[in-house]
Formats: sequence, C-alpha cells, structure tokens
Amino acid sequence: MTNEEPIIRDNRKLDSTGAAREQDSRAAAPGASANNPSSPSSPSSPSAPSPDAAGMAELKAENANLADELALLQDRVPPFPTEQALGVLEGFYGKPIDDVFRDFERTPVASASVAQVHLARLPDGTEVAVKVLRPGIDRVIEHDLALLEVAAMLLEKIWPEGRRLKPREVVAEFNKYLHDELDLMREAANCSQLRRNFKDAALLIVPEVYWDWCGTRVMVM
Repeated sequence: MTNEEPIIRDNRKLDSTGAAREQDSRAAAPGASANNPSSPSSPSSPSAPSPDAAGMAELKAENANLADELALLQDRVPPFPTEQALGVLEGFYGKPIDDVFRDFERTPVASASVAQVHLARLPDGTEVAVKVLRPGIDRVIEHDLALLEVAAMLLEKIWPEGRRLKPREVVAEFNKYLHDELDLMREAANCSQLRRNFKDAALLIVPEVYWDWCGTRVMVM
C-alpha cells in the first residue's frame, strides 16, 4: 500500500495540472465567454446584412421596377401617329374615314402595346369607340417570340433544372394567346358573349359590338 500512494498523488497532480491548462487555454481563446467557454460571445453591435439578404432585397427592388414598367404597357404606351390609324381604317373600309363615320376623333383616348382607341360616331349618331391594331405589331411579336424560343432552348441545355420548368411550353402558351389577341374579331366575339352573360348585371356594363364595322384589325363597340 505504501508504494501505491505516491502514484495516486502523482495522478492527482497530473489531473489538476491538465485541468488548469485546459482552463487557461479556454480563457485565452478569442471570443470565449465566461458563461459558456466553448462558444464565442455574441457581438454587441448589430451585424451587417448577409450577402444573400442584400441580394434578395436588390432582386425584389428590380422585380418591383419591372412590374411597374410592364404595367405601363396596359394603357400608357405612346400612341402611334393618327395617319397610320387612318391608313388601317381606310384600307379596311375601302373609303375615306369621313364616309364611314359621322365624326371621328383624330386624337386617341387610350393607347396600349397592341392597339389604340379613338372615339367616333356612327352614321346614325351612335357614340362608339374604335379600336385599331397597332401597325407592324405582328412583326414585333414574331421577333420577340423567336427570341423567347431561343432563350428557352438555351435554358434547357445550360441549366440542369431548366427542362423541369418546361420553358418551351411556356413560350408556346405565350405564342397562342398573343396571336389570339391580335385577332380583333375574336376579341369582339368574346366581348359579345360577355355582354350576353351579364346583360342583367347592375354593376357591370359590357359594351355592345357593332359587327358591320368590325374586322381582324378593327373593332367598333
């Protein structure tokens, strides 16, 4: 028993020495706190936004600006010259515009990306709105759709997840509805159907379509 006592005392000495060294190393570690030596203390000043947060904020701002710009295409697009509108109308009717309408306002009351609207009066005095398709819009849309198709194809080839999003199917959907919008006879038919559906509605007024003055590029209502 006498030979084992020094060994036990030496082990205790080693244990206490090792613990003291470990405590010293923890105290010397940068960012160590008194309550939790193993974790760094939280900074007192507010941290700067992470790059991801800053990027998301910038992306949201860009999307908001894009949405505002797209909204301008609904009814605040600069009108095309009245001479061009008269050329479309007279080419369709085959006679001067003053022989078609009793009155025709040369200044448009609304202009959008696809068409613009002029106020007029029919020969019997009925007040109407004349919607005229924007000259050359067919070529512009075909050009833009071709660019979208190329972008969709590249997206599927370059980005591994691109095929899952079906970008070419999305462009095909745009193609269908844009060409429907370019046919004002189709729009006139939809307007007439909507008028029949809501003929007894008190809160909704749908204009009447005057078919004798309508064509694929002209709609009178």
